[in-house]
Amino acid sequence: MSDTTKMKISNMEVAGKNGDVKLALSGDISEEEIKEALGKSKVIDN
Repeated sequence: MSDTTKMKISNMEVAGKNGDVKLALSGDISEEEIKEALGKSKVIDN
C-alpha cells in the first residue's frame, strides 16, 4: 500500500480469527483504492 493511500485511512479495525478475518477501514479512501492495494499485498492470498 502506498504512503498516499495509507494517509487516507483514518481508522482500521480487524476482527475475527482462524481464517475468518474481517478488515474495516474508514477515511477518505475509495473501494477501488482498497481493492488495488489488497491486490498488491504480499501477505493476503488473492
